[in-house]
Amino acid sequence: MQVVILGASSVGILLAKRLMDANDVILVDVNASYEADKAGLDIACVDGVIIDLSVLSEAGLNDCDVVCALSMNENLNLMASQIAKMNFNVKKVISSVFDNDEYRIFEELGVVPISQTELTVDQFTREINDSFSGEKGLVEETECNLVGLGLKMKLFDVDKKFIGCRIKSMHETEGGFIFSILRDGQIIQAFPDMKIEEGDRLIACVVSE
Repeated sequence: MQVVILGASSVGILLAKRLMDANDVILVDVNASYEADKAGLDIACVDGVIIDLSVLSEAGLNDCDVVCALSMNENLNLMASQIAKMNFNVKKVISSVFDNDEYRIFEELGVVPISQTELTVDQFTREINDSFSGEKGLVEETECNLVGLGLKMKLFDVDKKFIGCRIKSMHETEGGFIFSILRDGQIIQAFPDMKIEEGDRLIACVVSE
């Protein structure tokens, strides 16, 4: 299967790593070659903007089976998904969605939206209230399978030195992507520019090896 990943985010890189042994994976990003080399990925790369028609054509969208829009910019993901559907007639397009209110827009385009919040809440809400061990560091971990991708969810405490830092500065923490924050007993969506507060616990998603 030929899979084109748009965006060299942490999730994009981890997805490429997971899929590359059994699939033809192409990574598209302005820094695709650099990020793939840094991660030790043996995949094809196209360096360029993910909404540039010539870049997407070079990446093989005319012949690919699946497109995954995984940049950190939801507007770019939406535009790239729309281009994949309307200009290249890609049958299967999957996109990361940061704002649940945008679900409808993606679905109307025929794009499969995957929400950070929904993914996290589905895995944790049944367990989190009675699962806290009170120990420092990782307090809960669970695994799931999403569209053939093995995922591990980790809930962990924040080092005091990161209090006041923005979520986007923490995305490599625990080797994964920060999806949500557990704050005052509530799970909230973790947007890149949100600041971490004292007492926050972060929920990260990593691709299982």
